Amino acid sequence: KVYRLCKLEGLSYKEVGQKLSISEATVNTHIRNANRILRSAADKLSDSVSVSHLFIVFLLSSESLF
Repeated sequence: KVYRLCKLEGLSYKEVGQKLSISEATVNTHIRNANRILRSAADKLSDSVSVSHLFIVFLLSSESLF
């Protein structure tokens, strides 16, 4: 949810923190972890699967992660 609010809805870390009642540092940690997950998954992808497909899968599954 944090990643979606920041990256897709364009909210600042401060706005997301206020909306979810968490600190900006926690928002930053969630973003860093999400980026690590995306990078790791991207490294494992074959050439036939695009990064955009990975991003869509991440968004669909991120509800349970964050």
